[in-house]
Amino acid sequence: MPKTPVTFRLSDSLLEAIDAQVEATSSNRTDVVVKALKQFFGLVESDRFLASLDVIQSLTERVTYLEQVSIGTEKLSSDVLHSLTDVNYT
Repeated sequence: MPKTPVTFRLSDSLLEAIDAQVEATSSNRTDVVVKALKQFFGLVESDRFLASLDVIQSLTERVTYLEQVSIGTEKLSSDVLHSLTDVNYT
């Protein structure tokens, strides 16, 4: 899912609360703010669904890549074997 960088002005107390949550969760400011906004707007469940779609897409791309590598490896092995059997030992 594409993400757009944005800039906000926050009070010092709000920034301190965000930073405290960052420390408590070993996270970063972006993740803390995004999670809080999603909870506020009720987007948590739909985000899990979208994250699942992202994972499925990523896995599909990896499987496709591995299939292509496997086909290439089989062709290479076949070509090498063929060239070894074509050697003239006379």
